[in-house]
Amino acid sequence: MAQNALNELSKINKPPLQLQIGLYHVMGDCALELSDYEKSLNYYEASKTILENNTTTNQLLLADALNKIGNYYQLMKDWQTALSYLEKALNIRIKLLDSRNLKLADVYNNIGNCWNALGDFEQALDFHQQALSIRLDANPTVHTLIAQSYNNIGTSLENKAQYQEALKAYQNAFHHYSAYYEEDHPDIADVYVNIGNLYGQMNNLDFFMVYQKMALKVYQKTLDKNNQSIALCFNNLANAYEFKGDYQQASQLFQQALHIRKNNFGEVHPDVAETYYNMAVNLYLDEKWEASIATFQQCFHALNYQVDTRPNFEKVNSYTTLLQCFMRISEVQQVLYQKEQKPEHLKAAFSYLEQASQLIDFLRIRYRSNGPKLKLAERAHQVYAAAIDLALELYQLTSEEKYQIKAFQFSEKSKGILLLEALHKSDAEIFAGIPKEKIDQINQLETKINLLEKKQFLFSNNKLVTNANLTDSLSSLLFQQKQKLSKLIRHIENDYPQYYQLRYETSTIPINWIQEKLHNGQTMLEYFLQEDQLYIFVINKNSFKVKTIQLQNEFYQWLYTFNYSIRNFPNVSTDDLQRNIKRYNITATLLFETLLQPVKNLLASQLIIIPDGELSLLPFGALLAKAPNAGDAFRNYAYIIRDYTISYNYSAALLKEMLEQKNKRHLKNYLGFAPEFKKGNTRGLSPLQYNRDEVLAAQKTIGGHIVINQAASKNSFLSQQSNYKILHLATHGQANNDSGDYSFLAFSHQEAEAANESFLFVKEIYNMKTNAELVVLSACDTGIGELQKGEGIASIARSFSYAGAKSILATLWSVDDKATNNLMNAFFHNIKNGWTKDKALQNAKIDFIQNGKAHPFYWASFIAIGNMETIAFGNFSRWLFIAFVGLLLGIGFYFWKRFFFSK
Repeated sequence: MAQNALNELSKINKPPLQLQIGLYHVMGDCALELSDYEKSLNYYEASKTILENNTTTNQLLLADALNKIGNYYQLMKDWQTALSYLEKALNIRIKLLDSRNLKLADVYNNIGNCWNALGDFEQALDFHQQALSIRLDANPTVHTLIAQSYNNIGTSLENKAQYQEALKAYQNAFHHYSAYYEEDHPDIADVYVNIGNLYGQMNNLDFFMVYQKMALKVYQKTLDKNNQSIALCFNNLANAYEFKGDYQQASQLFQQALHIRKNNFGEVHPDVAETYYNMAVNLYLDEKWEASIATFQQCFHALNYQVDTRPNFEKVNSYTTLLQCFMRISEVQQVLYQKEQKPEHLKAAFSYLEQASQLIDFLRIRYRSNGPKLKLAERAHQVYAAAIDLALELYQLTSEEKYQIKAFQFSEKSKGILLLEALHKSDAEIFAGIPKEKIDQINQLETKINLLEKKQFLFSNNKLVTNANLTDSLSSLLFQQKQKLSKLIRHIENDYPQYYQLRYETSTIPINWIQEKLHNGQTMLEYFLQEDQLYIFVINKNSFKVKTIQLQNEFYQWLYTFNYSIRNFPNVSTDDLQRNIKRYNITATLLFETLLQPVKNLLASQLIIIPDGELSLLPFGALLAKAPNAGDAFRNYAYIIRDYTISYNYSAALLKEMLEQKNKRHLKNYLGFAPEFKKGNTRGLSPLQYNRDEVLAAQKTIGGHIVINQAASKNSFLSQQSNYKILHLATHGQANNDSGDYSFLAFSHQEAEAANESFLFVKEIYNMKTNAELVVLSACDTGIGELQKGEGIASIARSFSYAGAKSILATLWSVDDKATNNLMNAFFHNIKNGWTKDKALQNAKIDFIQNGKAHPFYWASFIAIGNMETIAFGNFSRWLFIAFVGLLLGIGFYFWKRFFFSK
């Protein structure tokens, strides 16, 4: 019918443009429903060409055409091409339509699908939630468009591993679809598929299969037998049978899925690649190694990736499948090596992991928000662990040192990448020549976004806030600011390609550079922790060694018991005291024997420790070099802090950044803050009795400025902090182990402020710029926070590194503030006397052990992170002037004396 109408229109000299375009779009939609993809694209492209050649074109019609083409490429899973069309459509609609128009929601929905497929689940969720907000405003209580948004939100949440929230979203989608459709509608079947996948993620195989079969039944009843939704169900059910060990049944279902997908899409397509990948894994598990490798090669072809050439990921159609493919084919090659003992299999396995690492570098640059980068870091950690295993096995096989070096490089890649990017950012802005006004625009937008995200977090955690309109308005405003920032950064990366290159530089630090920076009394110890294995990279001035440690089954229990026995010491009952001490004595010795004893003969007296995973929460100085005798006093224990000066860092690359940061000239020496916390305050923070004495003593030692009691506000700190070499915060800190960005430091509460306005959150510190050579956080829990696999601890201390601090003194647990006061006094005296920061802390701790409370609870919490060089205080010019005047007086006196006596 639409075709007939088009034919009739073609006979008219100047057919009505809107009607003509509408008919092309109807024809394209019909072709798409019938899986005639080439014809559908032809209709959409024809409408776009007509509009572009028409001088009086309605721009909104052009946006419709662009959205249709973007939707087509989305269905073809060509996500980057889809995004390019959809973003053009969005730009037109934003200019010409009201911000709550349903056509904006449509394009938001499609863009969200693209970002979800590309792995940026955080950005996908932002777009889908914005689309839902508009659709809820415009539609009745139930609607299919609302159902679509809930279904897509569920997928994004599932990909973020927020399974319960995803299930609620899917249930909402089912509710809205069920109100409109019969139970055997394909859209309802789509929800069944997603709920089934969700149960699969939660390891409930029975529910997974039930929902996939329900979906398949609906699809087979309502759709053509070659529809891609049917292929999806075949593929999913095949995976379930594979998991059950029924490889033959799985193979049959995979073949059915592959047949449909190849008929629809041809040989090169992400769905075809997915099925080839699944078939290859099925063959691998069925111990058909050669057939498995051949099928993996077919998967590479379907992904549009050439293995035998220099890696080029630009044209790859599914990065997720490619990364999985690299990992699995590497495993197959390793199995073949074990069977045939041919080194080429092991080298091939390692080559695939190197390509996986290159793909991770490529993806990390493409993701703009931290959420997907953290998700990628988790997956990358598995790649790096496997690559380190293989590199060291190849070293054993070949004795080629390059494999040991590569193992270290993979360890480095697993640590603190986001923090390294942040430190690169300012250099990139300078060297790429970006105008100051552009940088200011970025900083202003980032500040706005951080403020809005903080408000959103506080609202979500405040049960008293029930105003849905307020939270929706906040989400909408946050979304708009994020889009502005994303657009601005894209322009900068296009206009200043050097910025792009410098900021996301992924090269690792050469070992010889590290050795040049070390002196003969220093050792760098870098750890890489796996579930059952530990690698220790030992770098000295003239040597580099790697030690592999097989971990005892109880290792992680030792870590927990060691930390718990120290941190809980003041709260232990009299009856349990001896048991607590015994637990500490045993685990402190066992951990020393695991972590340091195997490399003890390689260690110098000054250690730079780069921990990994759970080791980031371990105070190494409290380990025991030998088990104490019964009845030994704590001050006589063989704490390793007596033998080693210890500092920490997040990676060797980050240490390099901190060492190469230039000190800003004309900074004042010291700024100390000691806020006041009155009894019964609404923030639940206990009074600190000694924090004022602590900063007063430091000021007496070093000089400088202090802000105490009620004057020690957050705004006062932020306005002054950039002018000082040493920042000293004697206050409360609180770690948030679930959302590390919302750990905070507390300042004095001002009358006009809401309670949380006096908190300085980690997310705010990220956006702060500091020139400090040393930040002293003598507060609770400043060195701990959310453990992010592949990135590290999202702590308050880490955020100050992000802001530019060269070194940080932080705490791993809440410490008695009187003990803190005494320890800090000694530390600052040592700093003033020209000691390195790590040596100053070691000496203060040893002195405290001998003369104070010797149990590790009171002193081991403090850790020094970063650049440990001495601090040069700003009195040199004054002393130089005094010396010069003294010299002049001396010369004058000499000549006066000669003149006087000559008379």
